[in-house]
Amino acid sequence: MTRVMPFPFAVTKEIRALLPTWLACMLAVVAVGALGDPRLYGLGLLVCGLGSVALGALSIGHEYTHRTLALLLTQPARRQRLLLTKVAVLTPMLLMIAALAWGAVLNPLQDFARGRRVWPSDWSAATVIVLPVLCALFLAPLLTMLCRSPLAGMVFTVVVPGLIGLVGELLAIARYGLDPSNAPVAESFRLAVFWWGTAGVCALAAVSNWLLFQRLEAIEGRDA
Repeated sequence: MTRVMPFPFAVTKEIRALLPTWLACMLAVVAVGALGDPRLYGLGLLVCGLGSVALGALSIGHEYTHRTLALLLTQPARRQRLLLTKVAVLTPMLLMIAALAWGAVLNPLQDFARGRRVWPSDWSAATVIVLPVLCALFLAPLLTMLCRSPLAGMVFTVVVPGLIGLVGELLAIARYGLDPSNAPVAESFRLAVFWWGTAGVCALAAVSNWLLFQRLEAIEGRDA
């Protein structure tokens, strides 16, 4: 009797490759939210961001790790379809992590911080959830293909927003100086540079992903 698969084989393969990392991230965020300790909320957001970036890097990177890239590229299917399959599996996983982190960690953190008047703005709150999803979806796969390593793709994906934040800090100092009276305006300016700079890089990465995957080659040697 033939067993009927609920999903096409390509989709099932992607789910199996990403499922352990996705489950670990989800369980960690749930644990932080269940504990309800405000001191751990920052850790929960960090797990959400790094877990999302790890998923993005693994969506392409598992082909390098398991040496299945040549097998993937020699399938009788268009490159566009192969890439869209990966994106179709990765996107809902990232959105579920983001939704869980928003409800279980970010909302309680906002309530706690606003009570103490230390939360800067709703914009910065959205940044810690939305931007990791964009970076994981577009930037991490691109850097993984360029570096041919999921670990390198993950590391450089974290570095790029950090560099953009540093540029925003320098521009804010050059424009507003170090006068404390300009602190709120300078903070908004830094956030704007960080947000739009990172979003712009992710937009370029989305186009570059599409173009690079069309001419991706398996140049690694045979496994010993």
